[in-house]
Amino acid sequence: MRSVFCGAYTGKTLLAGYVVEGENECMDYKETILIVDDSALNRMVLMEILGKENYTFLEAENGQQAVELLDCHPEVDLLLLDITMPEIDGFGVLEAMNQYHWIEETPVIMISAEDSYTFVERAYDLGASDYITRPFDARVVCRRVSNALMLYAKQKRLVQMVAEQVYEKEKTSNTMISILSHIVEFRNNESGLHVIHIRTITELLLRRLCKKTDRYPLTEADISLISTASALHDIGKINVPEEILNKPGRLTKEEFEIIKTHSAVGEHMLRQIPFNQNEPLVKVAREICRWHHERWDGRGYPDGLTGDEIPISAQVVSLADVYDALTSERCYKAAFDHETALNMIVNGECGAFNPLLLECLMDGADQIKQAMQETEEEKQKDAEQSQRQEANRISREVLQEEGLFPGREKGGSGPKHFEVRDELPQYLGTEAQFPGSHQTVLQEGGNALSWTHCSGIAAAVALRGLRNLFHLVRLVDPTTATVLELDKDGQLRETNEFCAAGLEKHSRCESCISIRAYEEKTKLNRLEFTEDTVYMVIAKYLVVDGRACVLEMIAKLNGSRWLDVNGRRYLLEQGEAEENYYTDPVTGAYTRRFFERYLPHMEGAEGVAVIDVDHFKTVNDTLGHPVGDQALRAIAEAILSYVRSSDLMVRYGGDEFLLIVPRIPQDAFEERLEEIRQVVAETKVPDHPELELSVSIGGVHGVFPMSEAICQADRLMYEDKARKRRKNDPEAAE
Repeated sequence: MRSVFCGAYTGKTLLAGYVVEGENECMDYKETILIVDDSALNRMVLMEILGKENYTFLEAENGQQAVELLDCHPEVDLLLLDITMPEIDGFGVLEAMNQYHWIEETPVIMISAEDSYTFVERAYDLGASDYITRPFDARVVCRRVSNALMLYAKQKRLVQMVAEQVYEKEKTSNTMISILSHIVEFRNNESGLHVIHIRTITELLLRRLCKKTDRYPLTEADISLISTASALHDIGKINVPEEILNKPGRLTKEEFEIIKTHSAVGEHMLRQIPFNQNEPLVKVAREICRWHHERWDGRGYPDGLTGDEIPISAQVVSLADVYDALTSERCYKAAFDHETALNMIVNGECGAFNPLLLECLMDGADQIKQAMQETEEEKQKDAEQSQRQEANRISREVLQEEGLFPGREKGGSGPKHFEVRDELPQYLGTEAQFPGSHQTVLQEGGNALSWTHCSGIAAAVALRGLRNLFHLVRLVDPTTATVLELDKDGQLRETNEFCAAGLEKHSRCESCISIRAYEEKTKLNRLEFTEDTVYMVIAKYLVVDGRACVLEMIAKLNGSRWLDVNGRRYLLEQGEAEENYYTDPVTGAYTRRFFERYLPHMEGAEGVAVIDVDHFKTVNDTLGHPVGDQALRAIAEAILSYVRSSDLMVRYGGDEFLLIVPRIPQDAFEERLEEIRQVVAETKVPDHPELELSVSIGGVHGVFPMSEAICQADRLMYEDKARKRRKNDPEAAE
């Protein structure tokens, strides 16, 4: 996999041919152009036209070399790509760039003598930015190269600006999620109010400390960081036996020694986190965990540090912890009032503290008292409980490895689905009737994002799950610019809602991606901007109960609720990446990678079939691979349009598909396979209607496990081919 540089933005402004840097003195940056052509003369001509002094050039004489160079050189800014080449042709390079997501970072201009509409269309379908046919005008080449580089430089800068704003705003919260997810297996019985109190007092003390002295030069970011990390000060207590932690009476010496281990245990837990060790939040959290029981005079634990040997973060949290422990009710003591607690601390009854911090505590005593009283109100308690429940719910969603929707995992390995139970009828209406089990409905809902066709019920399930993660999820009709909705029976109907209103606009968006997704029958995404808001919009073509529409998923990137933003980011990053990784760009079927990851461990399905394209090698040898790909695409589309959304089709080999059909009677399955034969025979290849398409099929029903079913189906497929040969059928396989 290509290694991509992910360093922080350093203030560079990209211009045509060079870089202006804020504090960097380097002014000779040159864009890197990779020229891929099997003709050395063509490569030389292009370099002369563009000017060797203007750019850094890399060369490849075939597609295989190009892929290897792209893997080793993520700094490539532009690819000039021929089509007809040995090893891997230009289309193969584009497919590899889509597979590894390089096409999103590096623009591609096709330069070829091939000028047929089929070639041009396929190049654009695979993500090419431009297409230039030979013989070409040198001025045109220069202008198009310059425009492509400038456009992508602006795009990268814009994306980077948005990413930086979101990252800086939410970095702390996202890191906290990572930490909490690592320790989720532990049970922490500490009061939620205790955590709030510690954070509140810590922040108040730090602000007063900064006003009182410059001895500890803390920024606003530092104060926020320490206050946030304070929530983890006692995580080591989850390793303390509950009977000791919650003992109502006085602890024995041995029990107290066990309690004292929590500071070192907490720090050790954070050190074992396999990620984010260099994040400031993690470093501060480790300091607080280990040293929040140290005392100014060296009589604390675990290391007996004195004075400013103790990090200021741990000093402040230590004082906040003692105050809250005194003023809170515990199983072994009643709560002291505010004044009594202050006197006990100042008089040294709880150990020695930094004199400056004691002054801050007394100066802010009234403010601290008021803050504690506010958190004790019932409304605040309820809000906290609600927030914690929301955090737990979304954390479960975020931590699911494979699925796209929220819910409980069903046991076993393989694809994860979740149970709907009673929530789904509440969404669609109490009178809704569902075919089959809720599990079936939900699986179809999950497939609504990876397949083109689905039922209204499946679409409703998909929308319901996505609405937990996105600011806005809806179905739209781009031809009328209106929003569609599903009624209680899962039927799609018109509304009077204007689609642009969801983005706080009064007119249709320029270059509407939903129109493009609808026309191209694909999935697209882009950033949308209003006066003060940035949106990520994902538009996916979808046919719901026979009606074509577009599924829009809209994330407000500068939203205030970090949990929701994190959930949306997880879905965008993981869901998008996984779908592209496991979907074959030529046929739209699942890839062999999908099969190898998910399906071998499945118990199986009622129906399993192996489908092989007849005469495919002959088509490639006589008409070329592009026509072969067209034939494959036409056959795959024909099959996919004829199967259920719950069925799975995998491109098992070059011209071989695996069809998995769950929950189907044997007679219906056999009928389905014959219908697939017929629909393929009736399919025509664009630009080559003379081609007669056919497939050989082997299918088994009720054979388990999956590996045995595939083995038997494959054998039956070859027997089908042999029968065709014996009969000297015109459709006999190669």
